[in-house]
Amino acid sequence: MKKYMLLALIGVFAILGAYFLGEKGKNLDATKTKAEEKATVLSENKNSQEGSLYGKKNRFGYIDIDSDTLASAMKNKDFVLINVHIPYQGEIARTDKFIPYNKIAKNKDLLPKDKSAKIVLYCLAGGMSSKAARDLKLLGYENVYNLKGGMISWKEKGYEVIIKN
Repeated sequence: MKKYMLLALIGVFAILGAYFLGEKGKNLDATKTKAEEKATVLSENKNSQEGSLYGKKNRFGYIDIDSDTLASAMKNKDFVLINVHIPYQGEIARTDKFIPYNKIAKNKDLLPKDKSAKIVLYCLAGGMSSKAARDLKLLGYENVYNLKGGMISWKEKGYEVIIKN
């Protein structure tokens, strides 16, 4: 009797082990497939949207973009570019407005009336513009972009930062 119970337990463990290993293997394959699909979609988006803003919204509802994406989008500029850094540390050419990051909500009159307008924010390193981007989302703006790494990243990529005295 003990022999049969032992064999039954071994069988149960063998079945459970096979099941869990099989499921884990399936998940790994699915993850790999999803990652490959995501890479393909991002690649297609970059190619199909050359010269425009694109990306995936983060948990705060805005999109972080890199310097190359912004530089490409500047060719067909269809957005408002706002420097939110305080104190003044420079600017990117064709900046439309200068609004301190901590006074975005108090300067609604300087923002586009159209809540669906594209707005790109930047600062020196990205922290102030991230805060301002969250505030714009809270104000109801739908298409908010943040230059990840700010003017530091912009300059590191070889783009010009203008400093006016």
